[in-house]
Amino acid sequence: MFRTALRNVLAYRGRLLMTTLAVLLGTGFMTGTMIFSDSIHQAANNSRSKDFTGISVQVADDTAGLPSSARQNSTKSSARLTEATVRRIAALPGVAGTRAVVSGTAAIADKNGNMIGDIMRSTGANFVPDAAGNDARYPMLQGRGPHTATEVALDRGTVEKAGYRLGDTVRIAANGPAISVTLTGVFSSDAPAVRSGNPLALLDTQGARRVLSLAPDQYSSIDVTAAPGTSETALLHAVTPLVPGGNQFRAETGAQLAAQQAEMLAQSGRSLATMLTTAAGISLFIGIFLIANTFTMLVAQRTRQLALLRAIGAGRSQVTRSVLIEALLVGLSGSAAGLLLGIGIGAGLAAGVKSLDADLPRAGVVITPTTVLITLLVGTLVTVLSAALPALRACRIPPVAALSSGEQPATHRSLFLRNVLGSLTTAGGLGLVLLGSTERGATARLPLMVGALLAVLGVVQLLPLLSRPVIALARPPLARLCGTPGSLAALNAIRNPRRTASTAAALTIGLTLVTAMTVIGASVSDAIDRAVTNEMAADYAVTTLTGTLDPSIATSVAQAPGVVASSPVTDVEWRIAGVRTEAKGLDADSADQLVRPSMSQGAATALKRGQILVDSDFAGRHGLAVGSTVTVAPRAGPAPASPSAGCSHPAGCSPPCSCRAAWSPHTSRTRRRSRSWSRARTGQPLPSNRLSRTPPAKAL
Repeated sequence: MFRTALRNVLAYRGRLLMTTLAVLLGTGFMTGTMIFSDSIHQAANNSRSKDFTGISVQVADDTAGLPSSARQNSTKSSARLTEATVRRIAALPGVAGTRAVVSGTAAIADKNGNMIGDIMRSTGANFVPDAAGNDARYPMLQGRGPHTATEVALDRGTVEKAGYRLGDTVRIAANGPAISVTLTGVFSSDAPAVRSGNPLALLDTQGARRVLSLAPDQYSSIDVTAAPGTSETALLHAVTPLVPGGNQFRAETGAQLAAQQAEMLAQSGRSLATMLTTAAGISLFIGIFLIANTFTMLVAQRTRQLALLRAIGAGRSQVTRSVLIEALLVGLSGSAAGLLLGIGIGAGLAAGVKSLDADLPRAGVVITPTTVLITLLVGTLVTVLSAALPALRACRIPPVAALSSGEQPATHRSLFLRNVLGSLTTAGGLGLVLLGSTERGATARLPLMVGALLAVLGVVQLLPLLSRPVIALARPPLARLCGTPGSLAALNAIRNPRRTASTAAALTIGLTLVTAMTVIGASVSDAIDRAVTNEMAADYAVTTLTGTLDPSIATSVAQAPGVVASSPVTDVEWRIAGVRTEAKGLDADSADQLVRPSMSQGAATALKRGQILVDSDFAGRHGLAVGSTVTVAPRAGPAPASPSAGCSHPAGCSPPCSCRAAWSPHTSRTRRRSRSWSRARTGQPLPSNRLSRTPPAKAL
């Protein structure tokens, strides 16, 4: 039967070409995903061994030079890493050396004033020269390192991307205003963020502190090198008691830092790998219907041939094996071609990592035996399993069918059972979707996903039933447009609803996915637009991507011509009603002109009376209503009580609580605001050189 199967594959290679193509695309995406993931993993392992060379223990201040979260704003201490801290650590037994580091998020502009790279991965740091004026961590390729606060050195990739030359003026901005410095050197770096195309600027220590708005004696981290014979763990235990108190400080070993970086790099690659895996799964899923439909048509076309084999002595199992062997050969050849395609996809993704603007290391192509085995196995199994039902139908063809012409029609019973099962599946799926629509958050996710899947599968099962009315509606226009051929096509399609449904199933699933993604995207976009436009009355939001706003900026915005109302916005985390809760602080006198919360109880104007607003979900969880007394515990100081002024419907971008006037003594402890909202006088736009709808960090 193997020879018979091989001859059949060669004889019907035209029909099997589409089946092979379906297997090729599905396995190609899957192989490319696995190769890309393996390549990124290998590159991460290679890079982490270089990035933390010489670092046994690192003591870091997570709020120095970096944007602070609401929790950090509320709970960080006033302690710092200073030169005294460095000296105490350097004096410990087992310490071979220390390096005091000043680093943080800093935006670097090109010659046109546009920001280079990803702001969250763009870094400014201090140059630490030795006696010869060199820094071993950043070897110079051209020029020299910065000697004064008005000089800077850039990594080679940034210089090439921006077209800078030694002596050019470079603009840099972080927490303060942008400054202009002179390019004095070009260096190389093994840091993953730099290798992925993000800039790194080196300044002298005082210049770095000035750009990052650090105190004159403050450091962001201290790198400690262990002496021979001292383990990282032992050194960590010795260093930890010298770390200042405060939740913003952390001390970790070099091995821990390397593991965290590897996980971060792997997480960066997972999003793209997940997208490709989803595409591969969809392709294989749709391919199942295409493969099953192809073999169904082949079996129907070869009814007399298969019946003749039965007549000359072939058993049912032999006929079944013959069809399955054909599927095996098609699946194996399609999987082999998909493996080659996947290698190309993986190589293209690995080569294009730099252009993705992602925090991914540059990776070579890694092809493991597991990838090859899984590709061949999955592609072959999918093809064979898809051809299983047509193979079973083939073995049921009686020998007497060799004397007839045409295929055996499906029995009414089989269609009846299929229609009943499809109706039940569709009804169950729609019921789960309705159930999920009444829930919120993670509770709604599972019933919605399962319900949508069941509904799609149910509709696919009902396609033979649904095809009749659809064809009946399409037949008159086909007859008018195409004449007799159109009428014959409609009659031929309705003659065997099962075959019509099998042919249309792949198209149905594809259009369902496209329509679903389009609807979801449009719905999310509309929800965001409505949430912003309905509840935001401010005309402008002044933000920075490199840190937090200095209080002087809020004052300048309020005094700008044309501004009728403005408020700095402070994000903090307090204990409200005994629960850690993110709160947003606004100026009570102008809040009603800047925001329009959708109130379910009370009035937003109660903020002016020293009261707070909470969203309806928070109020429901804690049994609060208008007039309820709520205990609020800021980062420091007593825990006063305030009446609840009202409840608002939750918005996607709003925290559970909004308050300012009542707690201004506490929120003022936060030295910088996260943003400022302002509203212009009607009919008078603000001057473009004062405010911009574009975040200022995007243009320096």
